[in-house]
Amino acid sequence: MPEPRPGVSTPQFRTLLIRRLGNLFPDLNARIEGAPRGIVFQLFEPDGTERTNRVNLYRHSRDTLTSASLKAKILSAGRPAGGFPANLDPAA
Repeated sequence: MPEPRPGVSTPQFRTLLIRRLGNLFPDLNARIEGAPRGIVFQLFEPDGTERTNRVNLYRHSRDTLTSASLKAKILSAGRPAGGFPANLDPAA
């Protein structure tokens, strides 16, 4: 039987998300906030420049924390004023 996945609003999920985002975007800082349904995260440069728009996560599925899924969610949230991170920007 597969091990149950933690809900997105649990500390365990937030820890997993911070680790995954840190591996994907080591030069950026993640901010995670609670939302009415699930959580929201956003990535910033150390100087505060937005590198992603707010990304909503509502439930933890099998692929929620995969690189491909997180990158797709970031891209679908739209281009921020500061532009996407260099290793993600489809226009680069």
